[in-house]
Amino acid sequence: LKLRKWYDLVIVTKQLHVPILGDVVYLHFPDFYPGVEYLYYPYRYLENTFLRIYSLPSHILSDLLLRLFKSLEYKPIILTNSMFSKAMIKRWLGLDAVVLYPPVNIQKYLLLSQNKDRENVVITVGRIEKAKNLDTIINIAKYTKLSDIKYVIIGALDDHKYYHFLLKSIKRNNLDGKVKILVNLSEEAKLNLMSKARICIHPMKYEHFGIAVVEAMAAGLVPIVHKFSGPWIDILEAGKYGFGFTNEHEPAEIIHNLLMDSHEWELWSEKA
Repeated sequence: LKLRKWYDLVIVTKQLHVPILGDVVYLHFPDFYPGVEYLYYPYRYLENTFLRIYSLPSHILSDLLLRLFKSLEYKPIILTNSMFSKAMIKRWLGLDAVVLYPPVNIQKYLLLSQNKDRENVVITVGRIEKAKNLDTIINIAKYTKLSDIKYVIIGALDDHKYYHFLLKSIKRNNLDGKVKILVNLSEEAKLNLMSKARICIHPMKYEHFGIAVVEAMAAGLVPIVHKFSGPWIDILEAGKYGFGFTNEHEPAEIIHNLLMDSHEWELWSEKA
C-alpha cells in the first residue's frame, strides 16, 4: 500500500511470489504456484515426507494469495521470457503475458562458428544441480554407438551431492574416458571447448528459455534439447533449427547420424 501511495509506477524485475504489488512485472516462471517445484525436484518431495509436510503451509499461503490475485479487478502487465513461460502463466494465472526475450550477447560466440576444424565432442552447459537433468547425458553416452565421441558437461558447481552422484554414475557405467564434468571453468576455457565441439545437448525439462542454447548455436554447434521446454518452442521453433527428444535413446541416434554424415552436420550447423 505504501508503494501505491509513494509511486505512480512500480516495476518488478524478478517476481518471487504472487504478483500483487507491481504495475509491470517480469515473471520468469510461476514458480510460486503450488506443486510447480515437483516438476523440477520430483524425487526430493516424493522421498521426503518431512519436506512435504514442511511445504504445506507455504502451499496454503500461495493458494490464498492466488485466490486474492484472481479476484482483484486490477492486474499488472506481465512480461515473461518465452512463449513456453507465457503458456504456463496463462494456464495457471489466467493472464496473457507479453514475451520479452532475455538479451544474449552472441558476438564472441559467432566468431567461434568460423572454426570448421572440429572434433566429435558433445557439450552441455549448465549449473551442476539436479533440476538440470544432467544424469541424462550419462545415459545418452551409454547408448551412443560411436566409440570416439566425448561428452563434456560444463557448469558452475551448485549441488555438491549431485556432482558426486554424477561422478559415481560415470565410473559405474565405465564411462571415465567418454564423459567429463568440468566445474567452474574459466570463460576462455569454455569458449575454447565450444570452438572445437560439434553438438550441444540441453537436457533440462521445463527450462524457461535457455540462454546457453542460444550461445552454443551462435558458436556453430547443432542443438539437441528436451521437447518439454522453452528452447524447443522458442529457440529451435519445434525442429526448424535443431533437434528435440523425449527419451534418452533419441539423442544417441541423432548424434550418431550427425557425426556419421559431415554434410548433414554442416547443414544443421549453418541453420543454427
